[in-house]
Amino acid sequence: MPQTIERTEATRAPQRAERPRLSRSAMQAKARAVVLGAAALFVLAQVGLRGVIEEARPELRDPTFEIKARRYAALKSQISPAQASVLFMGSSMTVFGVNAAAVDAPASQTLGRPVVAYNLGVAGSGPFTQMLFLQRLLRRGAKPDFVVLELSGLCFSHEDPFGEMKHFPGQMLSRHDLDTVTRYSPDADEVYRDWLEAYLVPMHGHRLTIVSQTAQVFVPPNDRLELWENLDAHGWRRMPVPSREEHARVLKNVTMTFEPQMARYKVGPAQMRAMRELGELLVRERIPTLLVWMPEGPLMRSFYSPEAAQRLQSAFERACEEHGFPLVNARAWLKEDAFWDSVHMTEAGGSAFTERLVREALVPWLQTSSQSLKR
Repeated sequence: MPQTIERTEATRAPQRAERPRLSRSAMQAKARAVVLGAAALFVLAQVGLRGVIEEARPELRDPTFEIKARRYAALKSQISPAQASVLFMGSSMTVFGVNAAAVDAPASQTLGRPVVAYNLGVAGSGPFTQMLFLQRLLRRGAKPDFVVLELSGLCFSHEDPFGEMKHFPGQMLSRHDLDTVTRYSPDADEVYRDWLEAYLVPMHGHRLTIVSQTAQVFVPPNDRLELWENLDAHGWRRMPVPSREEHARVLKNVTMTFEPQMARYKVGPAQMRAMRELGELLVRERIPTLLVWMPEGPLMRSFYSPEAAQRLQSAFERACEEHGFPLVNARAWLKEDAFWDSVHMTEAGGSAFTERLVREALVPWLQTSSQSLKR
């Protein structure tokens, strides 16, 4: 029996030796190392993401502009180096109203070289937005050969002089945008703070734009950004034709929304200031420019008083005369059934408008402008 006990005890696994306890100073040093390592990893992640945004993926900062700009550049790269580009710039009226693909063939025939046209319209874009977008294109060497610029009363209203600013919070700006935006913003300090925070900590500052493009399902519908689904290769988004009942319902809502607002319509001085600066930029860069007063339906046109319509026309004419730009007044070119809501053209309306614009204005203007550039 004693022998059995001895054998059992002999076969037991030896007890593990106790680990020596770390001293207080050693534990503190280890904790510091962990914290410093995490901090270094965090900083490296921020620096890496900032480099990716600045050099390769600017759409992580501002997808609304950058996605369209990248597609414009890709389209241009498919044509020979001797090509010319015609860039349409404007608001959602341009997004839905300009079938840029229909411009390529007649423009190429007119200029005697390949031409690619692109619709760079973005919802809510007035002269300030168009100026900022053009500056971005020029900085990256994507200068258009010709620009067709939208004019519309809705983008020049005095009631919302800084409405375009909501499209440019600090976190969606590059450092090159800051000067232009802060000169127009009612709160330049806030814009700069938001930009600096996003620049230093891009994972936080650009979280919405990053998640929107990687896992949009997690973004609330009201916070989702324009990522340009359902565009054709030339940047046009086709608007479906509404049913008769739907059209009547939409026009009723349009009347309730816009009739009171347009009754007190005045041209906004802030927008005219931006228009003047945009015109100076286009002249300085020697970019031939055609201004187009976009079509509106009879209902929308009826909301302007005769005096307001005349003031708006005079303002547009002065802008053209100041910089030597021709003006196409296409405001009354289309009937109501060519629009979804008396403002945004349907697919049929956009096709009809583009065809007429090319035939009556664009081709003659391209001929004259190309001859002037050769002098």
